[in-house]
Amino acid sequence: MTGGDFDIGATLRKRLQEITQKKESIGTKTDTAREQLQKLFSKSKPVRHTREQLDQKIHELETKRTSTSLPLAEEKSILRQIDQIKKSKIQIDENKDHEQSIQDKKSEIELLRNEMRSMTAQIAELESAIAKIELAKRLGCTTNDLETSAVDCPVGKLGEIIGKGGSNIKQLEQMTGCIIDVDKIKSQVHLRGNADAIKKAVEAIESVTQSVEEQIRLSAEVHSFLFGNGMAPYKELRNNHGNVFLDLSKDSKMMKLRGKMEAITAVKDDIAKINVTMETVTITGREAGLVIGKGGATIKALTGKFDVGLDVKDSKDDTATIEIVGISINVAAAVKEINDMIFQNQDIDTTIFCSKLFKNKCLEKSGAMIKELQKEINAALDSNGVRIQFEGREKGEGEMESSGALLEIRTPRMNHASAVELVKKRVAEYEAKTLVIKFQSHMIPAIIGKGGEKINELKKLGKGATIELDRVVGEVSVLATDETTKNLVKDAIEEIIAQNQVLKVPVEESMMGLMFGFNGKEFRATITSKKVSLQHEGIDGVVLKGSIENITECAGLLRDFMASNYTVEVKFESGDSNLLSRKDSILSAVQNEGGVKTFVVRSRNVVEIRGKEDKVKAAAEEVKKFLYGSNDLTVLKVPIPDTIIGAIIGKGGSNISKLEKEHEGVTLDVNSISNAMTIRGEESAVYLCRGAALKEMLNVNANESIKVDLDVLEQLS
Repeated sequence: MTGGDFDIGATLRKRLQEITQKKESIGTKTDTAREQLQKLFSKSKPVRHTREQLDQKIHELETKRTSTSLPLAEEKSILRQIDQIKKSKIQIDENKDHEQSIQDKKSEIELLRNEMRSMTAQIAELESAIAKIELAKRLGCTTNDLETSAVDCPVGKLGEIIGKGGSNIKQLEQMTGCIIDVDKIKSQVHLRGNADAIKKAVEAIESVTQSVEEQIRLSAEVHSFLFGNGMAPYKELRNNHGNVFLDLSKDSKMMKLRGKMEAITAVKDDIAKINVTMETVTITGREAGLVIGKGGATIKALTGKFDVGLDVKDSKDDTATIEIVGISINVAAAVKEINDMIFQNQDIDTTIFCSKLFKNKCLEKSGAMIKELQKEINAALDSNGVRIQFEGREKGEGEMESSGALLEIRTPRMNHASAVELVKKRVAEYEAKTLVIKFQSHMIPAIIGKGGEKINELKKLGKGATIELDRVVGEVSVLATDETTKNLVKDAIEEIIAQNQVLKVPVEESMMGLMFGFNGKEFRATITSKKVSLQHEGIDGVVLKGSIENITECAGLLRDFMASNYTVEVKFESGDSNLLSRKDSILSAVQNEGGVKTFVVRSRNVVEIRGKEDKVKAAAEEVKKFLYGSNDLTVLKVPIPDTIIGAIIGKGGSNISKLEKEHEGVTLDVNSISNAMTIRGEESAVYLCRGAALKEMLNVNANESIKVDLDVLEQLS
């Protein structure tokens, strides 16, 4: 192609641009003129009659008005009609001018349209000329070398020539360089190009019109090879056999071939020469992403490095399969590279032991410190695969609570050793700053305080500290950023420990209720005033908690309290309850004479005697003697029917008093609740009194049956 053709092409393109711009300008003018014409149409006011008809009408009305005597109203009506007709005559004149404007505007629009048609024709001519020049440029010839040709094509083959969406025509144009048009009416294919291009196009078209079609099944290895590396092998095969139409199915492994028989045979021969092997590697979905890489970068690099085809196929259960196709030695090298890559990028875990204090420090402020540590390790290793977290294992049944925490480090294998060492180093640096104070487990509540109040106060001392209690080994660990804060916390904890020493004092079970009940209120107040707490310790002791000096003093007070409150319980029958509660009862006597305190516990039918041990024991013997008798005191209980108990007592107790006088040294007590009489005194007097009482009961009601022993019966007879 000559330099003149290039100059002409540039001139024509410039001219085409100018005419296109002018056409657009004329189009804008045409649109404006149309709008103006529409406005003129909207302002038209048509008149139904001609000017001559209106003049005739005026003449008729004037004749009627002047030649006939008319009422005034009718004459005025005629004048109004004449005036209206004159206005219509004026409108006719105006309409002539308006109609002329409309016609002028139509003429203007027609001129613009003619000019547009002319420019459209010029543009088509220029585009054709430019296309001719560009075609010559593409083919490497002059415009004079270009020619046209028409190839007849069977109607049934036109679709194959055109292809879906014109795809086959585009492919033919790219392959031959010709411009191709299909005339479906004449069933012809029109070609434009130089002689060589037209010859290629004719051969390609004839390969379709005179073609045969065949399907061949490819081996799995060859099929994967053709599809591998972005289908580069398949594209190369297609380019080498442009006179054969190839269609390769990805799913069925079938290839369609269409062309002349000798051309199809050549394609099959080239496919038979493909000597490749295929290996498959099964991997996880995550590993598939690793092999593919960001934007497919890794798989492209592997393909180029080993000159193989790689195809990653998804499978079920989060697995995938990689098919590697190529020359055996290349496939083996690619498989090794992929396996090494997967192995080195497998996540492995290591767990290291650290203090709970370090764990709590890491998890403060939504885990800010552990996030920063993870970021630091990733940056140091130029990685983003290091993950650090604390193991959240639950304590098993019967398992003691751990005094530390487990820090889990998960990284790809290639970085794991380095990551673990870096984490261990950081943990050691933090824990080296930790202060540890030993304490006894009972001091935990004092260090924590009610609702955590005390430990929260400790955490706020100075610039603030992280504090962790280990209940198992009895340690409090303190981590602070400066020595001043650490010492403040240390002094405060040691003061708590000094004020919470413990002393256990053995106490009999019977003394517990007294000590922690109402009667021990004053004693407990004394203990509290010494800044000492008093608590149960099982059923046989109490614990004093406070400073050494104070708990030692209070232990002495406790022993004095127990010595002064030795207690013995004496059981009694429920019928004796009122007897014991009287002012002149045996209990009053032992209190006044024996220097002890007595308490009647009706709910349990016991008398509590409290005081010094020797006095309490002596008083208990007196009470037992009174209740149950002894060698020199006999106690008998005689049941009384409830129907005669009042008669036996007598008015104002007269019958009881009589029996006591008749039997010297005997005392009688009648309990109306238990319906019984208790007789106390010397044995013979007691038995005589009992007999007299029974006779009295029989005399009161001879019909009453009274159960008596045989000896009593002999006495009564």
